[in-house]
Amino acid sequence: MSWIDPEDRIIRSIGKSRNAVRRLEYRVTPSRLGYGDIPGPLYIESPDPHFAGNTFTVQGPDHHFGMQDYYIPDPPGDHRAAVATIHDSVSITTAIGNRDDQLFTLHDDSVLYSPSICPDHDTLDLEALADIYAGPNGEYADTFDWCYGQYPNNYKVCYYPGDMIVAGSGHSGGGGSQVPCQNCGGTGTIVCYGCDGSGYEWLQPGTVCPDCGGDGVIGCTTCDSVGYFICPDCGGTGGAATACDSCDGTGIYGCIECYGTGDCPICGGTGIYRQNKKHYWSCYRCGDGQMDGVIGDGICPHCNGTGGIGCPFCDSTGVDPSSGCETCDGTGVITCTDCGGDGYLVCPTCGGTGGIGGVSRTCAVCGGDGWKTCPYCKGLGTLPKGSSGAGPAGTVGAGVLVVRGDMKISGQFEWTGLIICLGEVNVEMTGGGQGIHIWGSLLCRSVDFKIAGNADLCWCSAALKNIEPRSAGFQIASVIEY
Repeated sequence: MSWIDPEDRIIRSIGKSRNAVRRLEYRVTPSRLGYGDIPGPLYIESPDPHFAGNTFTVQGPDHHFGMQDYYIPDPPGDHRAAVATIHDSVSITTAIGNRDDQLFTLHDDSVLYSPSICPDHDTLDLEALADIYAGPNGEYADTFDWCYGQYPNNYKVCYYPGDMIVAGSGHSGGGGSQVPCQNCGGTGTIVCYGCDGSGYEWLQPGTVCPDCGGDGVIGCTTCDSVGYFICPDCGGTGGAATACDSCDGTGIYGCIECYGTGDCPICGGTGIYRQNKKHYWSCYRCGDGQMDGVIGDGICPHCNGTGGIGCPFCDSTGVDPSSGCETCDGTGVITCTDCGGDGYLVCPTCGGTGGIGGVSRTCAVCGGDGWKTCPYCKGLGTLPKGSSGAGPAGTVGAGVLVVRGDMKISGQFEWTGLIICLGEVNVEMTGGGQGIHIWGSLLCRSVDFKIAGNADLCWCSAALKNIEPRSAGFQIASVIEY
């Protein structure tokens, strides 16, 4: 059907009883979970969280991955609240005390705002989110009890069926048997994630595009901006159609009030709906409804006693309006493939931005070089075989990390992407050495939550948008009942 999204589905059911027909039509659309379902860098359900020390931060401004001291102030990016909680803000403000500036985001697109808290947040279905990425039992995961993966081109789904405990020093690129680093392809450098290799960041769109007038689109010359063509096979007639399945080609639709009998549905054709030994009551639908009144005519008022009405699905023609020419699906027209039926195209001059030119500045991430030392192999181009991820001496990884039990991290840890902790008891992070760095988001439902030491949770839209949304089944978009 040309009027529905290609990924939508139509489910129809038809039930018949004598001449009566009942039809239900459901339109269902794919449901996906992904970036839009993540509230910010930290989501907690703990009623009594603990924020200790002066060296940790939870940062809601949109960051460039790998730059904990550099967020994107201009343009501001997609900044979020630092902490989202299902409780009111009292528990967090009490726990943070005078360290308000350690939980911050942007305010008015330029000014830092702290403490940044989103209270009374809806409870997230973390089980559903974990299931679509790792599966209920980890069957979709790339690895069990081990973390690896690199930003931005080698994301992995890592699954811990129990607790995750990381302690000690961090990842190292030297010593022992080596394998090429997948993140940089063995070169030791990666294209700068702050400027995509250009060395510059664009600050404003520039002048209005002369070709599209700032709209970002131009008219389609293929179809003269109409969006379709008259079908050449049927000349726009739609072709020969088939009999309507709702009325079996008769053009008559069974009356749903009398079920095709033609009799009044209240009195069954007698004209009397109640009586005793002394009195009767005229049918209130086809008579006057009075005691000993005028007896009703017993005819169904909906169909005037015929037992049927004109079929609403085919306008009483007896012909299925959706059938006919296969080339155009009976519509008589063909959608323009160049514009997809929209009648317009993205402007090639401005790429849909509506402007050209503009002001740029040297990229603060790479200093204008357009490249960065690979953070995973530290420029060596190789990683220790079997040690490119987690172990008792620290963890480095990227993608989606699902922990079904508790999570306790002390020492060094770095993750780029999404962490979902389903454990109901404890999440504890105490950074040491080079510290704990999460670029993306941590979602946890534990009763106890604690963050301390050298630990940073930084919102990074690029890291999270790099995680492919997954299908979560279908949801009903609309229902029509006839």
